[in-house]
Amino acid sequence: MNILNCGCNLIETEIRLLSKYPNLKISSLTNSNKFKKKINMKIKNLKYEKNINVNYTTFENIKIRFDEIKFDRVIFIESLSYSKNIYQILLDCNKILNKNGKIYIRIITAPNTESSFVKENIRDMQDKLQCNLVYHENMIHFLQKAKYKNIKFSSIPLILSSNYLDPLFYISLLRYKLLNFGNMFSTLSLSETMYIADK
Repeated sequence: MNILNCGCNLIETEIRLLSKYPNLKISSLTNSNKFKKKINMKIKNLKYEKNINVNYTTFENIKIRFDEIKFDRVIFIESLSYSKNIYQILLDCNKILNKNGKIYIRIITAPNTESSFVKENIRDMQDKLQCNLVYHENMIHFLQKAKYKNIKFSSIPLILSSNYLDPLFYISLLRYKLLNFGNMFSTLSLSETMYIADK
């Protein structure tokens, strides 16, 4: 199986996948050159040179970079929200998926609310985190517009997600004061939502 992981961080997802399915071919995507040396060393130490190919570029270059390659799976684990044009990225990914390919997305979603207090807090969070906290309804719309089929999703409150087991995530919330009294209600209203859809 040929997989594209968009937003590979320090290749933790790749390592987990290859520990279960050692014959996978994974193209990974990151725009963070600061971890390049560390990532390359990890790949070499784990002897994954034939399995993992890391591309240091932005999501906006997906279609250009992978124009001649088709993937069975495209994965976004909490990285799609950093895109400037989510619909276009999803459309480009559809074009590089195989006929029976699937896309998997895990993303933090904001509540669709009329509360101006919550809306203002969420705008503030987006600015601090430099990402888009999208609405679930928008994600469904983007996926449908990009011609994905059989869209399935599940959601849990962000506070119950595995993110809170990650000290770096928790430290980020503290650093940006997203757990202080004024922001706590809005932070608690966020969800982690998973989407799986067919080409």
